[in-house]
Amino acid sequence: MPAHGARSVPAAALHPTGRVAALAAVCPIILWEFSTGAVLKRWDAYVGAVTAVQFAENGKLLLTGGDDAKVKLWNPTDGNRLVEVKGNGIGRAHV
Repeated sequence: MPAHGARSVPAAALHPTGRVAALAAVCPIILWEFSTGAVLKRWDAYVGAVTAVQFAENGKLLLTGGDDAKVKLWNPTDGNRLVEVKGNGIGRAHV
């Protein structure tokens, strides 16, 4: 388990290369490198918990969902949010 400060990881996704994982924690999204244990990127993405993460097949996009019923599309290389879709506010967003 990476030293990222979270007590639990409700969702995780493996990058297609198999070298990096995206971890969903209480608030931040964390990109973690397996070989070194290094946190490559960490950004606060939601108010509340991140409940789902998934890489695109080519690894160039990261889709996330949260307790706030929002789904967001990210560039995992630089952490820029590309798209945000707001749900109806009833429950969690799943990807």
